[in-house]
Amino acid sequence: MTTPTPDLLIGLLRDRLGRSPFPYNPSKGGINLNLIGLRSLPGTVDRFDDWICALWQDATGAWQVLAVRGTTDPGLHWLRAPGRAAGTAVLIHDRWYPSMWTVGRHKGQYPALVQNPNRSPPPVWRDDDRDGAVRYGGEEHLDAGGINLHHAGTSSTVVDQWSAGCQVVAALADWDRLWSLIERSAATFGSTFSYALIGV
Repeated sequence: MTTPTPDLLIGLLRDRLGRSPFPYNPSKGGINLNLIGLRSLPGTVDRFDDWICALWQDATGAWQVLAVRGTTDPGLHWLRAPGRAAGTAVLIHDRWYPSMWTVGRHKGQYPALVQNPNRSPPPVWRDDDRDGAVRYGGEEHLDAGGINLHHAGTSSTVVDQWSAGCQVVAALADWDRLWSLIERSAATFGSTFSYALIGV
């Protein structure tokens, strides 16, 4: 799909999840960031063919969006060799994940959004058939750990080991732009972030 627009994202939030985006708050100022993943269905295994989006309303009332390429699916490496017997985690789409992330460090290495330890783990599907294709649906598991939002390499084109269920931005430059918005939002509204993942 083409680069997502604010109207598209607002419509998807409303129609799929029954939600309205966080608006501008004139008493606080700043930006109140909405984080939204758009999962391409059907997607291409091991490719960054999804969108990671930041949506916010500015002081004039206009909606703005930063949409960058990423993946919401695990990479081929983990699909063929899951890290646990139950299978590789696949975050469930068409879901709202309140307060899912908090500011932290991915694997202790660099600033990222990490799974909030004060919330229950997000529900995931688990793909255990090792056939190299992402399997959506089935039993929901509440055992996921480390489902973070982070970046891949400098300009990655293959997911490979970058995601075992994480939401991952492909290019470092895009990540830097996204992280700047996350920091601005956190400065006013706190370090915890919700997430919407929608299949398109």
